[in-house]
Order: sequence, then C-alpha cells, then structure tokens
Amino acid sequence: MGEGVANMLGLITHLCIAKKSKIFLIEEIENDIHPKALKALLKLIAEKALSNQFFISTHSNIVMKYLGAEPNAKIFNVTNDLRDGAISNLALSQIKEVSNEPEERRKVLEDLGYEFYDFDLWSNWLFLEESSAEILIRDYLIQWFIPTLFGKIRTFSANGKSNLSPKFDDFNRLFVFLHLQATYKNKAWVLIDGGVEEAKIIQTMKETYSKSGWNESNFAQFKEHDFELYYPSKFQAQVTEILAIKNTTERREAKKSLLEEVKNWIKDNQELAKSEFEKSAADVIEKLKSIEEQMNI
Repeated sequence: MGEGVANMLGLITHLCIAKKSKIFLIEEIENDIHPKALKALLKLIAEKALSNQFFISTHSNIVMKYLGAEPNAKIFNVTNDLRDGAISNLALSQIKEVSNEPEERRKVLEDLGYEFYDFDLWSNWLFLEESSAEILIRDYLIQWFIPTLFGKIRTFSANGKSNLSPKFDDFNRLFVFLHLQATYKNKAWVLIDGGVEEAKIIQTMKETYSKSGWNESNFAQFKEHDFELYYPSKFQAQVTEILAIKNTTERREAKKSLLEEVKNWIKDNQELAKSEFEKSAADVIEKLKSIEEQMNI
C-alpha cells in the first residue's frame, strides 16, 4: 500500500467510530490519495460533519469544491507575507473568511488551479455518454431539427458511461459551491445509451437527484445501445462490422474513422443527410424536442 492509502484507512476508522461531538483536525487530506478515492472520503466526512466538527487545511480545489458546498461550511483563506521586523524574515500569516459571494469563491478556486473556461456562458447543459453522439447532436441534429436550442444549450461528452454520473456530480457541486444553490437544477439533462447497465446508472441518478428537486425526466436513455445505430442506412453494414470487433481499442478507432466518413458525407450531401437522419435518428430528435419543451422555448 502507498502511504496515502494507509493514512486514509486510519482516518476512515476514526470516522466510523465517531458518533457525536468529536473534533477532527486534518492537514492536507488530499495528499497521496487518488482523486476518486478522495471524493469518496469527502462524502463520508460531509456525512460525519452533521454530528462532529472538522478543521481541514487543503491546497486542493477538489476538497474546496466538495466540502465548501456543504451547508454551514466556513472557508478561510490563509496567506503569509514575508516582512522585515524584529525577527529576521518572519512570515506573518493572515486569515480571511471567504464570503458567500460567487466572485470571491471563484477567486479561491482559481488560486488553487481550477480553470473555469466558459462555464457561466451557458444557461442549459446536455451531458452525453460518447463524443460521437455529442458531435452529431451539437453540429447537425440541433441545427437541423431543433434550431431553437442552438446557442442555448451546451453539450458535453463524458467519454464513457462510467464517467457520466461522476462528471455530472462534479458539475453540480461546482455551482453549488459558487452560488450556494443548485444553479442548474432542472437546466441540465443527461442522455445515455440504451442497455441494462446504462439503465441502472440512469435510475440511480434519478433517485439521487430527485430528492433535491430535480425532475426525473432530466435523466433519460436512448433506445439504441450504440449511437452508431442511428446513422443512416447506407452506413449500417459498416456499423455491424465495427460493433463485432472484440478489441476495445480497435473498435474505438474504427468508430472514429466511420464518424469522419459520416461527417464528410454530410458535408457533400447536406439535404440528403438531413432527410436520412430525420428517419434514422428519430428517437434522438424526439429526445431533443422533449428538452426543448422543458426549456419552454
């Protein structure tokens, strides 16, 4: 075991036996811990904070974002200034409570290395499982069939079903941290491929988020398990061959090549492509129209 795992195991033991009114002093909890394990540990701390008190120092934007979004959490920014004085080169520390204003909280995260890009420029979000789905929905299907969504919803690919729920959770926590409320509640949608495992993911997300006021309709599945099955009929022979490939890396590369072929075909046959996709991707278009209705555009 790495040192971080051993330290985490000891802390988890203390957390499990801490029933009530304990005080925990933890320095840089993020050290030597994998980010996924760190998030699980922070979730446990948040649960235990209901009956115990925690003082935690950190240089991690993950810790800041997760715990800073908890109700009644207080954030303090500690800086030090090297000054001349009676004691040579004495570093004087200053502590300041970070207010609940979004701009001040944003500044703290940026100081810890979090890059925001253009998060605040979009009023609605659509999370998808794969990049092929995102590209075709973003660049073609929305513009062709639901143009009212164009420029009003940001699409995002999680690059795999296992990443979808964690990335959506991180997204939601970020804005809860900044605004102390779920800024995008019922303004973000998740569409995942068909399948038994995918159905379990969606059902878990529905159960988790509906407790805090999210509509279950914001979490849905496509009928098909592979988005390539929504390509026009002229590509379906290639799709069948690609889906039969056992090697994951080879199949991924083959899908990527086919997507480029589809994009080039669309470029050269705009009207035909629109007509063909209207039939082959009817399920996808229906889901997007449902989002349009929920946005009340």
